[in-house]
Amino acid sequence: MTNMMSSSFSSFSCIVFVLAFCAMSLYQAEARAFFVFGDSLVDNGNNNYLVTSARADSPPYGIDYPTHRPTGRFSNGLNIPDIISEQLGMEPTLPYLASQLTGHRLLVGANFASTGVGILNDTGIQFLNIIRIGKQLEYFQQYQRRVTALIGAEQTQQLEQFQSQWPCQTMLQHISSSLVLESTITQKAFVKPGKAPQQDGSKKKATSS
Repeated sequence: MTNMMSSSFSSFSCIVFVLAFCAMSLYQAEARAFFVFGDSLVDNGNNNYLVTSARADSPPYGIDYPTHRPTGRFSNGLNIPDIISEQLGMEPTLPYLASQLTGHRLLVGANFASTGVGILNDTGIQFLNIIRIGKQLEYFQQYQRRVTALIGAEQTQQLEQFQSQWPCQTMLQHISSSLVLESTITQKAFVKPGKAPQQDGSKKKATSS
């Protein structure tokens, strides 16, 4: 069973890498921002800001990262979004919950991924506090409002300064010329989804039997 799960995970990882590099070749000359949604395969540290057991903030995670320190990525080094950003010549996206995600860093995009999530809302309930897909999309809407405010308030200074990198003057242009990566399948390969707690009546019935 373990070998089968490992094989499935490896096969899926290969598929994700292939699709990611295809996306890089298509968007290399066009992408203006990068948005990441999903699970542990693409999470770059959002869970570090949450009270949850699904965190990669201790060794050996990050041992091969440039800083040789754990960053919240479930990886020994760079993860898929990092590699894509690097190949596109873009700044790496920051976790959406990071306090450093302000000013021009917002125009780079954002990573909304959270380790432990899945397509279903009850996937990963054993981790308690994670950013489920619905909440990730809510954060994306919040992100759009933040960028709209930034462009409106600093259009002259901000956009002229980064005109060579961000030749767009509206939120719609900014989003429509962006690259999006989403991953929500791998969590099931190595974490068994938790079960919702039983009702009191069910517990009593099970005890009496």
